[in-house]
Amino acid sequence: MSKDGESPLPECHGDDVQEIATKWSLATTPDKTLTLDELLEELARRVAILLARDRRAFFQSLYRLDVSEEKTQHVFRSVALHDQPRQLARLVLEREIAKARTRRMYSAPQQDLPKKIIKD
Repeated sequence: MSKDGESPLPECHGDDVQEIATKWSLATTPDKTLTLDELLEELARRVAILLARDRRAFFQSLYRLDVSEEKTQHVFRSVALHDQPRQLARLVLEREIAKARTRRMYSAPQQDLPKKIIKD
């Protein structure tokens, strides 16, 4: 458990961290790689902005990402208002990491792909 009583985030490759940061339009620089905790904090700030400015767009993003509606509702019902952006960001991040892990697991390296058979 972390200092806030949260379970640790799943492990994530550095490339995936940068991809998630880019996808969510987070402030990053090419010379600095975000840690997972920094990504969570940046994403929480972004979620807070989206909730304040365009709630509908944020919920559409959750739907497209396939974040659990049950978990999302739990955050809105049970988490203090000032902690909601961080908890929602955590749900988003957990889902993004799961998607990246799945992509990696099912993407075959080029040498493992069957060679094209050419018929004369």
